[in-house]
Amino acid sequence: MDYKGHANYVNFNPSGTCVASAGADSTVKVWDIRMNKLLQHYQVHSAGVNSLSFHPSGNYLLSASNDGTVKVLDLLEGRLLYTLHGHQGPVLSVAFSRGGENFASGGTDAQVLVWRTNFDNKEIVKLQQKRLFPEVPPHLNDIYPRSSHFHTSTDHSIQVRLLLPQK
Repeated sequence: MDYKGHANYVNFNPSGTCVASAGADSTVKVWDIRMNKLLQHYQVHSAGVNSLSFHPSGNYLLSASNDGTVKVLDLLEGRLLYTLHGHQGPVLSVAFSRGGENFASGGTDAQVLVWRTNFDNKEIVKLQQKRLFPEVPPHLNDIYPRSSHFHTSTDHSIQVRLLLPQK
């Protein structure tokens, strides 16, 4: 595994087949340890990355950075989902709860923030299943347009909410 600088933190995915590394060079890399191959490379932070945490499903990855943000990465899509701002100063650590319904972040501002996810939402799980097990592609004769038809795009999002203490 190669880095410019050094890796600040490493974490295995739940299945134990991949390892993610948090770089001082502001990168996040995901490696397949069976083939010693770089699978994904993210340059989403503007400063060094301090901590990582895989969601129990293995489909999401949190990263904490000196740039003061927490990033939520969608590993199935290979893209940044969210940038979360809640800390004043560098974020030093992140961790998903055992069930994945919450995660926490801690920073140099002496704050521990607890966030709620809805990654287990039935609609989201259905979308993930579709990506993991796509339907059999139709035969060319089945998709040749016999009449005009419209394609609509649907926007799917995942909400992440900061849990605030009850007063």
